Amino acid sequence: MNASSNVDALKAHLVDLQMPGGLEVVDSLLERLDHGAISPVEAMEQLLAAQVDLRRQRRLQAALHSSRLPGVKTLDTFDFAFQPSIDRAQILSLHQMGFLDRRENVIFLGPAGVGKTHLAVSLAITAAERVRRVYYGTLSDLVLSLVEAESQ
Repeated sequence: MNASSNVDALKAHLVDLQMPGGLEVVDSLLERLDHGAISPVEAMEQLLAAQVDLRRQRRLQAALHSSRLPGVKTLDTFDFAFQPSIDRAQILSLHQMGFLDRRENVIFLGPAGVGKTHLAVSLAITAAERVRRVYYGTLSDLVLSLVEAESQ
């Protein structure tokens, strides 16, 4: 078997194993391997890491889609200068997700336009990144669903 047919067989195996992330990077990894830039073990690790990263991203996208979040808002895009009354350290602490392990609730209260939704969405995204199921709803959504459930 020549090198070209070995590469084709490798790509066919990646397709059969349903590893599109590995398939995406295999050519560049083989080139770097040929030039001695990486070892065979590093090439294998990077091939598998590409697949793991792709699966993680797909899982996150699916989780975010089913969560009904009103948009993608992350903590790094929140403007703490705009809302100086918000305790940055407390918000950063919440994003460590310890409240989930302690089974505590987090409720953001305040007038319109102060960043409650942004912070709630950023917490939900952080939780989804840590493979937690999230679902977004407003208080009015909750009340409506309770009224509907009661009438049924």
